[in-house]
Amino acid sequence: QSKKPIGAVIGVSTLLSGDFASLGQNMLDSAILALDEIPHKGLDIKLAAEGANCGSGQGLTAVKKLVEVDGAQAVIGGTCSDDTMAAAPYVNENRIVYLTPVTGGSNVDGAGEYVFRIGNSDVLAGENPATDLIVRFNVTSAATVTEQREYTIDIRDNFKRKYASLGGKLVVDEVFEPDSRDFRTMILKIIDSRAGAVLLSSQLGVTGGTFIKQAREAGLDVPIITTFTTVTNPDAKKIAGESMEGVYFYDPSYDTENPELERFLEKYKSRYRHDPAVPFHTAATYDSMKLAIDAMQAVGNDGAKMHDWMMKNSAGRTGFMGDLALDARGNTNIGFTLKRMEGDRFVTVNKT
Repeated sequence: QSKKPIGAVIGVSTLLSGDFASLGQNMLDSAILALDEIPHKGLDIKLAAEGANCGSGQGLTAVKKLVEVDGAQAVIGGTCSDDTMAAAPYVNENRIVYLTPVTGGSNVDGAGEYVFRIGNSDVLAGENPATDLIVRFNVTSAATVTEQREYTIDIRDNFKRKYASLGGKLVVDEVFEPDSRDFRTMILKIIDSRAGAVLLSSQLGVTGGTFIKQAREAGLDVPIITTFTTVTNPDAKKIAGESMEGVYFYDPSYDTENPELERFLEKYKSRYRHDPAVPFHTAATYDSMKLAIDAMQAVGNDGAKMHDWMMKNSAGRTGFMGDLALDARGNTNIGFTLKRMEGDRFVTVNKT
């Protein structure tokens, strides 16, 4: 007589309402499809989902419900760093494995031993452009223009630290409010500074598109490096128009040539009748689910045991995101790929 499968719940805490619900739905749909795909013999796994809006304080409430009502010992969570950080003390105290495929800030990196970052590191989102400006472009004086948000300030701070360590000089360092629409004074300041490049960090992208349009109209012709959220936002691209041509950005790295990922994305499109809103979110959610399920199969439905197994068995592990080895704090160190806008195409800038 076969053994009865061990019951287990994986929680999904993400944005499920509001303007950016499509991002959370993308994560949830990816998790549902991943559970269908990933073998879990001996485990009867169910998914439970709960909405956690950015900055609303619902991050903790959502995870507590998933754990205390639904019985989750593992949670796939965090569309924004705020909801991840709100839940961090609780999951650490209660030894609940929390894997975030999306939020990658410095605060998340140090959020505690039960918070695992599977997505791209925002530390590298700042360090990569600092290194490339010196090494690839030979730009030793730069300007930063940064939206006043935790995500973008984190990128700016890591850029400044790395750029200074490499001998670069920051000649303009401006921060703007998220609803800003007039950047002409900042742009004139940058032109007067003779900065060799601009690092433009915009979280939702519309401000980025507006800055780029106004900068080119004012005659600022140095390289502009921005966030992927700017170039992928349709409204930002509509605002900037032809001014977006030649803009550089850092696209989160993942294994785009992995045939299994290509197959998974096609299956996603077939089931949900559209492409993933953010393909790398789908890739990282799958990898998070796979890691959680493999840990459950190895040691059972126990958060503390899963944590220890994951820390001991990640070396050499690869997935749709690439190298999934966890560092001492439970984080992957997946970076970004420099790309350039050419028409509507994202063209990889190869190292010379």
